[in-house]
Amino acid sequence: MITNPSRTPASATVRWTSAVMSCAASWRVVRMWILFSTSPPSSPSAVRSPAAREGTVDGVSLREPGCIREQGWYAPQVSSDLVSVSRESNGGTMELKAAVLVDVQNIQETFERQGCEVRYDVLKEHIKQHYGLDEREVKFVAFVPYRRDDERRMRLIDALSFMGFRVVTKPVREHPDGGMKANMDTDLVLEAINLADLVQEFVLITGDSDFVTLVDYLSRRGKRVTVLGPGRGSTSVELIRVSDHYQNLGEIEGVVLAKFTQEPLLPDHQPG
Repeated sequence: MITNPSRTPASATVRWTSAVMSCAASWRVVRMWILFSTSPPSSPSAVRSPAAREGTVDGVSLREPGCIREQGWYAPQVSSDLVSVSRESNGGTMELKAAVLVDVQNIQETFERQGCEVRYDVLKEHIKQHYGLDEREVKFVAFVPYRRDDERRMRLIDALSFMGFRVVTKPVREHPDGGMKANMDTDLVLEAINLADLVQEFVLITGDSDFVTLVDYLSRRGKRVTVLGPGRGSTSVELIRVSDHYQNLGEIEGVVLAKFTQEPLLPDHQPG
């Protein structure tokens, strides 16, 4: 009797390998789509020369966030290089002008290793003030993987929602070998692509080199992209080079606290 191989039950190993290959293929498709289905630049100036890109690195501080433990706060001068966006109304209603996308896993892991705490409410106010934007003119989106048994992460999700962020979550996947995967890169990329027709300014808060292709895509669409990263050794040099402007999160006054706390810090009031 000849058994049809297509009807033979697959082993657990084969099924797991297929699942991994499927996930990898999906991410490759997204990256290829970004690379080849881009719109033409709105103007010749939208294509930046190598010299212009090098200019984004010159003079940029790449030092570590450097929490000042003696004082409790890290409070150097705040960079004034963030571009200002004109505040115009459309028929009396606020027009969406900018999008802020936060890779929470990358930021949290980096600063928690240094015993530091990130004040996302202070960061949000800093961005609004330096861009000259009303709450209704900028969209804040935080991407947060979580485990249900991680109470601190669950409280952080609640805190971000209270601060006015749209919070996109995904449960951490546990592999049979005991490893864990918490990757929301695809979610962030798709959010940026969906917003590209609505806004001209993007602020990407991460140090992950996986977003180099995304930043290059947005730039070729004529968008201005600012990267706020966690500092030298924690922010991809390629990501800095391809962006229009880079700023070290540790240089923004009041954003990085020197003392790690067990409770996420809540703002004093609900943002209006």
